[in-house]
Amino acid sequence: MCNMGGRGASSLTSKLASRLQGGHIVGPFKKDALTASYLDISPERANEINDSIRYWSGSGYRDIRNVVDFGPNEPLSAKSERDIAEYLSKAPVWNGGTTYRGIRLGNEPLPKPGEIIDMKGHASWTSDKGVALSFAGSGINGFQPVIFTSKTQSKGTSIAHLVYSGFEREVLVSKSATYRVDKIEKSNMFGRSITLVHLSEITNTKKR
Repeated sequence: MCNMGGRGASSLTSKLASRLQGGHIVGPFKKDALTASYLDISPERANEINDSIRYWSGSGYRDIRNVVDFGPNEPLSAKSERDIAEYLSKAPVWNGGTTYRGIRLGNEPLPKPGEIIDMKGHASWTSDKGVALSFAGSGINGFQPVIFTSKTQSKGTSIAHLVYSGFEREVLVSKSATYRVDKIEKSNMFGRSITLVHLSEITNTKKR
């Protein structure tokens, strides 16, 4: 397997605490109360987990992903990785359509059709092609812009309502997610040459 790198709070909480998430959450609500309802925990514990998710979406992304590869390198990253895993284990499942993950591929070879891959840790995806393209870059300095696409994310959930960069339409996906490469093609997206890697999620794997 290849490793690639306006509604009131109470009514909204009860409605969104289902297992399927049809899209990103919008409108005013209490974030800690919503997370607490998902995980059946106290608002204080929910606040800790939400802080870890914001850390992931900000300056802590690389350090938290490195926990999977190299083990805990410092207490905050290790705790944040555990908090994210706990959140993903019970948060509603993303069911809001195709997601995209843009990366800048260096010397690593592209996966081949039929190959089984994972994202080498928890991974940030987005429902917005333009956001994925911004992370893929323009292909300068020897990097190849690549966008992965997947129609489903049964081990993912939207965190756009929890982070400061909600405009990125982020869908956070568990490190346990695996995919089969269906097709690889060159494409032109917003006037930019890009390699699209179409994936099918493998859903009969271990839990989130």
